Amino acid sequence: MLSKVLKDVLVCTWCLGPLDEGAATLTCTRCGAVYALQDGIPNMLLDSARLHCPNCRREMKKGEGVAVCEACGRKFSLTERLPAQALEKGKK
Repeated sequence: MLSKVLKDVLVCTWCLGPLDEGAATLTCTRCGAVYALQDGIPNMLLDSARLHCPNCRREMKKGEGVAVCEACGRKFSLTERLPAQALEKGKK
């Protein structure tokens, strides 16, 4: 369980969205990225996170510096913030 101080300051490293705490994960309520909690310490590295496509919400495969959605073919940079317009397209 995270301390209140950590909960108040931690945000998604990909889109800066708020996080919900699960039993062993933190999940971004905006883009769906899932970060592991290891011994109560959040691993906020994108390389270790499970990322979901903002368009179709399926889990994406990660390569060198990019995440690719095999379902819809979209590609996103892992070295830049997720663009806000990408998040808007995924809302239905």
